[in-house]
Amino acid sequence: MTFHNLTPAIPGFYSDPTMCAGQDAVYLAHSSFEYFPGAPVWRSTDMASFTQVGNVIDRPEQLDLSTFRGPSAGIYGSTLRYHAGRYWFITTNIRQPGQLIFTAESPEGPWSAPVVVPDTPGIDPDLAWDEEGTCYLTWCSDGIAQITIDPETGDVLSPRRHLWSGTGMKFPEGPH
Repeated sequence: MTFHNLTPAIPGFYSDPTMCAGQDAVYLAHSSFEYFPGAPVWRSTDMASFTQVGNVIDRPEQLDLSTFRGPSAGIYGSTLRYHAGRYWFITTNIRQPGQLIFTAESPEGPWSAPVVVPDTPGIDPDLAWDEEGTCYLTWCSDGIAQITIDPETGDVLSPRRHLWSGTGMKFPEGPH
C-alpha cells in the first residue's frame, strides 16, 4: 500500500513531534506549552492516519499547567520512548531548571506523576538506553550536554559531559 500524503501527519498546532514504535503501533506526542490537558498522544498503524489516544498530563496534580502564564510557557521539546515494556516521556519544564520524566504501561495512560531530573536547565531532552541498561539524558544547555541518570528517581549518576557547542546560535536544538 502506498500513501501520498502532502499534509502534516497531524494538522494544526502540534509542534515538536516525537515518535516511537510501541508494542502494537507507532505513537506520537508533542509539545503543548501551557495548554491543559497537556502532551497529546496519538496512535497509528499505517503512519498515514493518527488517532488521539490520550494525554500525558491529564490531571492537575501531575503538573498544574494553569499556573503557566505567557507565550511559550509550560512544557515543550519532548521525547517519547518505549523501553523495557514501558512508555517514557521526557519534557522541558520552562519554570524550573530540570527536565520532567513521565511513565506509563500503556500510551493511553494513566501516566505517572513527573520525576524531576534536577539541575538540568535547557531544552529538548532526550532519553536513550545502552545495551547494559544505562540511561542517558541528552539535552541542549549552552550546547549539547549529556549525563547518565536513574530514570525512576531522577538521580544524576555521572558528571555532565559536554558533547557539542553548536554553531553559534543560542541553543542547538533537538539533540536526538
